Amino acid sequence: MLAFVFSLSQTSWRPIVSIIVAPTIANIPTIYALATDISPAGFVLHPLALAIGAWVLHRGVMRYGLLDNIPVVRDRVFNELSDPLVVVNHRGLLIDANLTGLKMLGMDRSDLSTRTIAQFLTSWPPEDLYRVGSAAEEATIGGQIYDIAFSSLDPLSEKADIMLVFRDVTVRRESERRLRKMQKELERLAHTDSLTGLYNRRIFMQRLEEEVERVSRHGSALSVLIFDLDFFKAINYTYGHDTGDIVLVAVGRVSTEVKRLSDVAARIGGEEFALLLPETDQQGAVQLAQRLRAAIEKNVYLSPSGAPVKVNSSIGVATATKGAKEVDKLFSPADKQLYRAKHNGRNRVCSTML
Repeated sequence: MLAFVFSLSQTSWRPIVSIIVAPTIANIPTIYALATDISPAGFVLHPLALAIGAWVLHRGVMRYGLLDNIPVVRDRVFNELSDPLVVVNHRGLLIDANLTGLKMLGMDRSDLSTRTIAQFLTSWPPEDLYRVGSAAEEATIGGQIYDIAFSSLDPLSEKADIMLVFRDVTVRRESERRLRKMQKELERLAHTDSLTGLYNRRIFMQRLEEEVERVSRHGSALSVLIFDLDFFKAINYTYGHDTGDIVLVAVGRVSTEVKRLSDVAARIGGEEFALLLPETDQQGAVQLAQRLRAAIEKNVYLSPSGAPVKVNSSIGVATATKGAKEVDKLFSPADKQLYRAKHNGRNRVCSTML
């Protein structure tokens, strides 16, 4: 207690002495009687002792402003809080705010009574505030992101004033956003071919496995196209690897344009690509393969120097249904049909039914 009083009276020691001495003076008659077992004669000293003690207390406390320090300390603590703090009534009218809170709201203290917290928060009052006496949410004010803790000053009353404590989490949220973006990019890089933007071999085989399982359980048809570019090494040798990369990117784009939304396109290595065609029988797969072959052949490819580059492709198609005994080996038959197309003269489609 004395430490608290001393902290409020750093400018003078007199209030401290008065608080200690005044009760002592007021109790001198009682102390004397207890010590000597004799009551003072002639007149009663208690009123006089109380009067002197009160006078000392008045001189020490009132004159030197000890009680005046209490609101000063309250204001100092309230205003020097680094986090914005705002007090509103049950209707949302602003009652008070510390200096950081006023800065956050962009107003002077004289403007408080004319504004409501609903002008700064999209949802007011927050859910559960009056049911449990506190709540929390996040809001953006003045371009900054804040976590807000709401606390009713009287949880038993729905008309009690409410204190809002704001914590600036802008930097943390921005860091979290960048982290999520990096995670998405890493996930994309793990799933896609960096040059063409198509799925990579790992994801293609994973999707193929899922579709094979679906076909074996529920029937329907599933087709796989595997194709590569005829004499691609000659393109690299003649025009350079930069031109080869240009061709690969263009073929990836053509594949995306030809395939349907449900189909899966992937670059599975070098100049080799693949398409997974769910719910597609052999006839439909061959038709799509012919469209793809024609689109690759008709597309215009130019080297960095502007020289036109001729590009053809060979495509192997394999189709399986529920009754096929080798439905789990769909990739290999398609690959064999690709080499059959190359052996038969290239720039053509060969297919098989499992």
